[in-house]
Order: sequence, then structure tokens, then C-alpha cells
Amino acid sequence: MKFQDLFCTQLKTFLENNSQENTVVFFKGFGRLQNREILSCSDSLLSADAILNEDGTLNLPAMETKKEQMADALLSGKNFYLGIYEQFIALSASVPDLLGRYGGRVLIVENNLFSHCYPSAVPLEAVKELYSFFQQDTADCPNELKPYLNYYGEVVSLDDTHYFTAPVNRDIDESLKVIPFFAETSDFSAKDIPGSSRISVSDQSFLIQKADLMEDKLPSDVTYVIDSRTKPQEYGFNAFAGVLNQLKLPYEANSFSEFNVTDGASADEYLPLLQKYWGKDASFRKLNFYQAPDSSGDTMEISQGEIISQIIRQSKTALDGNRDFNNIFITAPTGAGKSLLFQLPAIHLAEKYGAVTIVITPLIALMKDQVMQLEQEHNVTSATFINSTISFEEREKRIREIKSGEKSIVYLAPELLISTPLDSITGSRPVGLFVIDEAHIVTSWGK
Repeated sequence: MKFQDLFCTQLKTFLENNSQENTVVFFKGFGRLQNREILSCSDSLLSADAILNEDGTLNLPAMETKKEQMADALLSGKNFYLGIYEQFIALSASVPDLLGRYGGRVLIVENNLFSHCYPSAVPLEAVKELYSFFQQDTADCPNELKPYLNYYGEVVSLDDTHYFTAPVNRDIDESLKVIPFFAETSDFSAKDIPGSSRISVSDQSFLIQKADLMEDKLPSDVTYVIDSRTKPQEYGFNAFAGVLNQLKLPYEANSFSEFNVTDGASADEYLPLLQKYWGKDASFRKLNFYQAPDSSGDTMEISQGEIISQIIRQSKTALDGNRDFNNIFITAPTGAGKSLLFQLPAIHLAEKYGAVTIVITPLIALMKDQVMQLEQEHNVTSATFINSTISFEEREKRIREIKSGEKSIVYLAPELLISTPLDSITGSRPVGLFVIDEAHIVTSWGK
């Protein structure tokens, strides 16, 4: 079965259950194929050919000329009608007190595969121009785009062919009940398909895959990744999983936690180590991180101690020869205390396991400053740096200190990784932690 076949079946069932007199249903957030099916129904406020182009995309300038015809049809009797959400926007803008004058039941049926932004249903060239306009700091809108501004308040571009539009939310203004179209499920397995591709449900690639699904491009053998702080329903995954179940397509879901995935991890587990070197009154700070940076600006607090505990546990897993460890990617503003997040684990790994921590940073001045700060302010004498500012003799001396275990926190310039094998610096000692600091400064990645 194709996605469009499923949609048509569910549309027929929905209409059978809701086709009542004095009722109008508007479908929100569907694509060109679904809109043509909706508008081809006998109870449509306007025929598909009146407001759709040959490829099924919306002809909004044509709809603008049909406002009076739609209003006359809706207000002239007590029939059952259906249409698409853009028609509801047009009617609400052109007919004062639309709901009061209509007096009937108005239903908004939402494409709950998406939230806020939906796959663009207008011609590609038009949505590209609209996207470009929204990126400009100007109020001068080209005349050909003005009709679109009546319907959409935002355009999101993920690549050259996938655009998403956020319609003006008239249903919120009118406090109308919104009904999800697709049945949702939370009954999805938490495991991997061997050899499957992996997609995070909070990633843009998942948004693209859902848009492709509406074009009858079906996914196959995918493991969807859901982290512990992600609510799958907010990303449309519960509806998406329900659709895949009905289409009998193989997929799996993998749930994981970013932090504290190991039993016994604690935000204060390494507080004694912090106070040993940073002072008896030292404490871990709370840092603000984006919950879902690809979709919102909402933040959450996570303790430095919680992150440090997790970093150490992942390092221990690797040192024990277990490959089931996770790399950790952290972004935080300047002054947030990012250096402590690897410095304290480095001290612990050196003291307990004799392991070396390699810190790659392209900022030469930063290397010297951090080593001096550790020595002078915290009495940590196990840090050193190697870069182009030191002599050959000094470099050889520092390498001997690293191999002997005297130095365990090693700041290196990126170019040294290209010219020098790592074991020629660390000798037989294990590497417990590999850090890339100030990663946004690195302009070229490779070996």
C-alpha cells in the first residue's frame, strides 16, 4: 500500500463519520497530493481545478479571487462542506464574524505528522521567493508575493527542494478544536535493525523523510533515535509510527539518555575532587542548554557535575575495552565553564587509570593560559602543551614527561596530529579522553 492510498482510505472513513449538516471541515497542513484528493470530493467548497495548478500545488492568487464565491456557498445553506486550511484563512479574513454568521460546526483537521510548519503546498518557485523575502530586512514585498503573505507567516528551508510553511493560525484566534488526522501510537520497539540507517526524530532529516512520505516515497529499514529529553509526539513521531504500522513498513526506535545513562551517576559524584583542587567551597554550576536547538529556543538546566560524571563513565567504558561508549558534543557560551568539563575528568582519569587526556585546540594562547591557570590557581601540575612556540629540546622534554606519567593533560595544536603519530607522544600510556576544544575555530577537518 502507498501512503496516498492510506490517506484516501482514512479520508473516506473520516467523512463518513463527520458528514453532518451545518458542518464545515478544513484540512490543515497537507501536501499537494492530499489537497487534490480533498478538493475533489463532491462536498468541496471549491473544485480542485478552481484553486490548484496542474501539478496539484495551490494557486493562491486564484483563491484570492474566489473569496466571495466561497463565502456565498458557506453562508447560503446548511449543507456539509469541506476544504483546506488556506480557504479557512481566506474566509476568516474576508467575512467579518465568519463563525458567528455561519452558526454551524467548524472542524480543523490537522496533519499531525508535523507541528507548526508543514510541507509547502505552493509552487516551488513561489515558496523559494517567499523564503528569500522573509530572509531580507525589508517591508517592500514584490506584488506577486503579496497574496502569500495573507496565508503564511514563516518559511523554513532545509535544502533546495524541501520547504515548509507556517500558516497564519486562525483556528487559535477563534479557539477552535483541532482534530489530529492520523492515528497515533506509542507502541514502537526500542531496538536497532542490523545495517539500518539511523535518523534522530529531532533532526531535520526526519522532517524531510516525513515530507517525502507525503509524496509516496516510503522509508525502509530505518532506526529512529529518540533521546530521553525528546517528546516523540511533539515531532510527530507517534503519528508517523502509526502510519508505518498501517503501511506494514519495517522500522525500529532506539531510546537513549544523553546524561546519567549509567546507574549510580550523580551530579555531585566528583564534588570531592573539585573541592580538592578548586577549593573547599567550590561547587558545580548549572548550565543552560537548548532542549531542541533545531526547533525551539527552550532551555534546560544541567549541572556541570552531571556532565562530568557522564564523561568519566563513558571514558571508563572505553578504557575497559567496551566499545559501547558514547561520544559527547557540548555547546555552551563563553564563560560557561566548559574547560572544567574535561579538566576534572582528565585529573580523575590520570589519577585512577594513569590515562592521558589529549586536548586539541587551534588557539595557541589558550593552551598556555589554561596550563598556567591549572598550575597557579589549582595546583594541578600534570598539564602541559606542545605547539610551534616551544623549542625542539623543550618539546622532547615534555614528551618524556608525558610518557613517564608526570604530565597527563596534553594540549596539542591540530597540525601535530597530521605530522606526528599520537603514540610517539603518549608512549604506552592509554588515552582516556580525546577533547576538541573551541571546535568552531577549526576551519579544515580531515586526518
